[in-house]
Amino acid sequence: QKILLKSRVHNENDPAADYIKQRLEKYGLTVDKQYFNDDGINVIATQLGGTNPDSIFMICGHYDAVTDYAADDNASGTAAVIEIARILSKIDLNYTLIYALWDEEEIGLLGSEHYTANLAIDESKFIGVLNFDMLAYDSDNDGVFDIHAGADSESLRIANTMVSVINSHNLDLDPTIYSPGISYSDHSPFWEVEIGAILMIESYMLGDFTWAYHTVDDRIDLFNMAYFHEMVKAGMGTTVNLTMTNIDTRFDQEAVLAQNTMEIYPNPSNGIFNFRTNTTSNVEVINQFGSLVAQLNITDNNTEIDLSSFANGIYYVKVYGNTPQVLKIIKQ
Repeated sequence: QKILLKSRVHNENDPAADYIKQRLEKYGLTVDKQYFNDDGINVIATQLGGTNPDSIFMICGHYDAVTDYAADDNASGTAAVIEIARILSKIDLNYTLIYALWDEEEIGLLGSEHYTANLAIDESKFIGVLNFDMLAYDSDNDGVFDIHAGADSESLRIANTMVSVINSHNLDLDPTIYSPGISYSDHSPFWEVEIGAILMIESYMLGDFTWAYHTVDDRIDLFNMAYFHEMVKAGMGTTVNLTMTNIDTRFDQEAVLAQNTMEIYPNPSNGIFNFRTNTTSNVEVINQFGSLVAQLNITDNNTEIDLSSFANGIYYVKVYGNTPQVLKIIKQ
């Protein structure tokens, strides 16, 4: 008996999906297309974590649109995911990071709903999800934006981490957490399967929301670029924090000393950190935005690094010794 297979309908979004896949592959990531319905395509890239690859964080946004032009909704969120991938793909993360670009959000969250309904990963392995949707409109330059979280503790932990990143790095932003927040974007399907997730979006609740929403006037010339850059920094800082910060005891200083014969003290510090070691190690210090801020080579029993001129906040020390480690330090 002859079996007829229904061919996939060509989607107008196909060129965008191809472009996103090519860009993410250029950064050395493993990229897959997830097909659904007759013409939907999700683009999913994976960066495996080094010390705990079974724990997963996801950043995402939808790349489909309803008009000929869709700069804020949601080229802004798509660009944020791609740019963060460009930077973080060069960094060894503790946890696995998934970069997801969803299709058919505009007609009912179909891409993210398909992903969560067909999870190939146990829900318990997700640290959480950060969804970017409309990041670039701020008409009065007040830096206000919304964080929409679920009522669960994991969603609130992600939201509070973002606020902490903004405060510790003096970003020109004014966030408000709404819990439970709005559900009409690609974070909400994750709530339905009990995965912590937040939506980062311009000031929807207080009304400073682009007037060009879902019109042909949604163009990049309406972007507040300084605001957009700060929003992406906040998203990236949150991502780095949650993929390089271990929730378990891996940053316990006594455990690190036992494994690597190395410790950092005092921690927290006002900027002067001392390294105690009996081995030679190369050390890199990285801020929450993934930028390398200092390098040194430890060759004796007491070496210090001076971060007193840097902003207060969390930094990550990558130690290339006998057993490579990432340690969190806090400058206050």
